[in-house]
Amino acid sequence: MRERLAVPVLAVDGGSGPITSGTTVEVADDVTAVRLDGVGHLVAMEAPEALAAELLGFCRRLDG
Repeated sequence: MRERLAVPVLAVDGGSGPITSGTTVEVADDVTAVRLDGVGHLVAMEAPEALAAELLGFCRRLDG
């Protein structure tokens, strides 16, 4: 049995469904799942502003 990730993880899914987050919860305990509707597989290229906003918000929540 493999160890699970014990650090917070941000899983960003495109509009096609919870593929990334669905897989991530299998290996990590603390997963924040975000779905960006209207975005496909290339989230960073298709919606860089939305991705940046989610990343910043995630980091701020971790920072307290």
